[in-house]
Amino acid sequence: MEPDNRSQEQWIDLSGLPVIPPADFKILERIDQDPVRSTSIDGAPRAIRYYSDVAVVIMSPSNVREICFENGVRRVMIAGSELLCQLNGPPQPMLFKNATHW
Repeated sequence: MEPDNRSQEQWIDLSGLPVIPPADFKILERIDQDPVRSTSIDGAPRAIRYYSDVAVVIMSPSNVREICFENGVRRVMIAGSELLCQLNGPPQPMLFKNATHW
């Protein structure tokens, strides 16, 4: 992405008020491709977006929060198999049903 090198004076309209520059369509397309899930929090459906290894929940347009867990190791049961998961650590592979998953 190239930065917008135009001076701020070019973004003032005839009334003297600042004008918001148009959005970059490439950035809008990338945002539209972000994985989004929904879950119920406090009895209301909430959008959850993923950015690499970070998940954020959108409680309201002005209240966006990172989803995180208390540090430690937890046992997770999947289809009758027990996995140990390190929370808030770097991503690690998991062996499940003789296959490695990230």
